[in-house]
Amino acid sequence: MKNRDLVTVGAVIATLIALGCAEKALDGPAQAHGKQAPMFEVDPFWPKPLPNHWILGSTIGIGVDSRDHIYIIHRRDTFNERTEIGAATDPVKADCCIPAPNVLEFDPAGNLVNHWGGPGEGYTWPASNHGITIEGGVIDEEYRVEYVMDRLVTVGSVWMGLTVGCARCHEHKYDPISQKEFYQLFAFFNQVPEGGRGFNPQETIASPLAEQ
Repeated sequence: MKNRDLVTVGAVIATLIALGCAEKALDGPAQAHGKQAPMFEVDPFWPKPLPNHWILGSTIGIGVDSRDHIYIIHRRDTFNERTEIGAATDPVKADCCIPAPNVLEFDPAGNLVNHWGGPGEGYTWPASNHGITIEGGVIDEEYRVEYVMDRLVTVGSVWMGLTVGCARCHEHKYDPISQKEFYQLFAFFNQVPEGGRGFNPQETIASPLAEQ
């Protein structure tokens, strides 16, 4: 073996030894202080089966409160009426299933403990639900921008017959609009003087959590 090869092999061995020593040096203090990286595991049985043949549509918002209760908001109009919600049709076509209420509350074990949403006396429920948030650290401007994006994508898909969402981040070769055109349309909706809380803040709806 040539001297150059010997030097290369020696350098590799020295590097491996140094890395091993560094790993032990890093592991020592962490173990001494009892520190361990958090580990998460997906529970395929969470949440538990819903009552009344309810099923969830496209989930668009999740929140967690101080009791570790999980709040899920979903869109009830994302099902195929012919194949998924036969029990909700008129006339009824099957024993299952029925879209669940718009907002569902689960305890940490996955039990459904509360539900609400949909039109009621004195108010209407929005046709396009937005995400919900419970924590106090919400950035108003972030949510306002998301509302503008929702209007833009909805107009693109419903009234223009285009899938425009990709242009938010990038362009495809055969996309119908460019990213520049996407944000030109964004600028139009960005002038709407509304932040997702309604035009008249004096009109409010009591929260189901108000008594807790």
